[in-house]
Amino acid sequence: MNFQGYLKATEKLSRYGSGTGWVEFGWLERLTLTGGGTFDGQGAKAWPYNNCTTDSKCKLLPTNVKFVAMNQTVVQGITSLNSKFFHIALVECKNFKGTEIKISAPADSPTTDGIHVERSSNVCISRSLIGTGDDCISIGQGNSQVSITRIRCGPGHGIRYS
Repeated sequence: MNFQGYLKATEKLSRYGSGTGWVEFGWLERLTLTGGGTFDGQGAKAWPYNNCTTDSKCKLLPTNVKFVAMNQTVVQGITSLNSKFFHIALVECKNFKGTEIKISAPADSPTTDGIHVERSSNVCISRSLIGTGDDCISIGQGNSQVSITRIRCGPGHGIRYS
């Protein structure tokens, strides 16, 4: 898929389910997403509602681009701006390669991890610029063979493994 446009998310939180991706790809093989397009999450109005660290009944805000149960995915040259929550999330993915990804949000944007990896294997992220108010890359539980090279991080908390 060659994505060259500028896609803006709605600011109305009622339009999203809890923990979903604003743009979500799932259960596909051999997806290639390139082209230099931008996903603008317009998160600034949603960030005050990002209270999951203090409220156990909170509604998770949407991730800009979420990949679920994908196999052999290539993402190159896309941009993610001002996500309401994580910018890019990989959940139960295999053989993911991300390069030349640009991620940007202000230093005070809460829980806007650049790339979050969970229960995935053979993930390679390289040659990317990530600047957010939270972790540049967060590595959650159940991962194997994750390679991160030539990442420029800041603002952000670096790479976190939990």
